[in-house]
Amino acid sequence: MGQQLLVPDGSQEGDLAARPVEYRHRVIGTSANGYPIESFIFGDGPLNVVVIGGIHGGYEWNSVLLAYRFLDYFGGRLATVPQGVQLHIIPAGNPDGVVAVTGTTGPFPPAAISGNTFAGRTNGRGVDLNRNWGCDWSAEAQWREEAVSAGDAPFSEPETRALRDYVSQDGVAVVIWLHSAAGLVIPGGCQDVLHPPSEAAAALYGEAAGYPVGDFTAYPINGDASNWLAQQDIASFTVELSDHQNVEMDRNLRGLLALLAEIGGFQR
Repeated sequence: MGQQLLVPDGSQEGDLAARPVEYRHRVIGTSANGYPIESFIFGDGPLNVVVIGGIHGGYEWNSVLLAYRFLDYFGGRLATVPQGVQLHIIPAGNPDGVVAVTGTTGPFPPAAISGNTFAGRTNGRGVDLNRNWGCDWSAEAQWREEAVSAGDAPFSEPETRALRDYVSQDGVAVVIWLHSAAGLVIPGGCQDVLHPPSEAAAALYGEAAGYPVGDFTAYPINGDASNWLAQQDIASFTVELSDHQNVEMDRNLRGLLALLAEIGGFQR
């Protein structure tokens, strides 16, 4: 039975125009502060594609709004999900960080964002959730030139455990992580070991969306989610939006639709 979600259009102007969206809904876990981590599911079949926004919470709020824009699009165009495919969209992998910046766990207008958003990067325990996964995890982690908490151990945080269990299920073909703001598509690969399915999926998405595809080299990253998934032989890549303000819906929709059309080639 479908449910209804009112999704803002995510424009820079913050227009709250919305329409009903049909989906199946699951709460897959809760955050450190007790907020739900939600997945919205479109289509039906054995091949699963998972899109996750906002693992860096309100600091990368445009990645959350992009996920909500995907919800709006597919809710109005269910036929665009290929037969035999389920599309799972998790708008916020770090709801604590979203609430810290926007004041809400649900859709929000860009106009709600003001001031410094750095405090929204971590969960309620102050952990950078994209340093808390099992590939190359280190207690000493880095963000830019700063030291950040990677948690007490790999998967010490309720958010990473919930996401890990969800995306590790049989039938998950590709996992896409939405971030900002390097303007790049980054295939998963642990300890400099290439993962061909992740490379192929990233290349397909990047070409359709018009992003360059390559490694992130600005500073070392330990405990990355996409890299851990590649280590588990699950195709995964990160989409870095070009800045921290724009949703870049059109180009990312082209990338996602291109990937959905070819998803059978990435099944485990």
